[in-house]
Amino acid sequence: MKFSNGGQYFAAVNGGSQNNQYVQIFSTYTRESPKHLTLKGHSGKVKSLVWSKDDLYLLTAGTDGIAYVWRVSDGSRVSDLNARISLNSATLMGDNRTIYAVGKDKYIRKVAEPIETYDAKSVFGQITVTHSNKVVFAGAADETNTSGFIRCYKMPVLSTPAGEYQAHDPQGVEFMRVTHDDQYLITAGKDGVVCVFEIKDKEGKSFKKGERFFS
Repeated sequence: MKFSNGGQYFAAVNGGSQNNQYVQIFSTYTRESPKHLTLKGHSGKVKSLVWSKDDLYLLTAGTDGIAYVWRVSDGSRVSDLNARISLNSATLMGDNRTIYAVGKDKYIRKVAEPIETYDAKSVFGQITVTHSNKVVFAGAADETNTSGFIRCYKMPVLSTPAGEYQAHDPQGVEFMRVTHDDQYLITAGKDGVVCVFEIKDKEGKSFKKGERFFS
C-alpha cells in the first residue's frame, strides 16, 4: 500500500500472492475505490507503487517486467514500457515519464525505448529518487555481498556511484523512502532493522532546496 504525497489517496495491490495482481486507488477520506480506478494489466506480482510528485500519476511495476504509468483522474494508462526482466523496484522522475528500475540481474535500467542499462555489479531490491531528482538511491538485495548496502548516484551519471553506505545484513533492503524535504533517507531490511540516514553533501551540510548534492 502507498499513500499519495498529499494524503488524499492510497493505492493498494489486490490479488493475494498469486499472479495477475491489480491495483486499486482509494479515497483516504471515504475509503471508496471508484470502478475506473481499478488498474489492471499486470500478468505477475506488483512490486512497486510510486506516486508522481503532483499526485496526478501512479507508476506500477512488477515481476512481469512491465512498468505502467496511470492517470489518476480517469484511470487511463499513459504509458507501458517493457524492461524485459522481472522487476524488483522502480521509481518515477519529476517529468512523470522517465522511469528507472532494478531487477533480478545486476543492472539499473532506464526504462525507455531503447532501454538504457548501467552495470551496478550487484542485485538491487529497491530504488528511489530524491524529490529534487538530483540523487538516486539503490538498496542491495544480493546475498553474495557482505551487507545490504545503500548506494547513491548523482544524476544524470549512473555509471559511477557517488557513495556507498553499510545499512543492513546480506538479506538485503526491502523498503526505502526519501522524506518530502529531502533531508532523510529511511530504509528497512529483512533483518528487521530500520535505518534513518541524514542526506548531506560532501562538506557535511544538510540538503536545502536549491543546493546541490555531493557538489
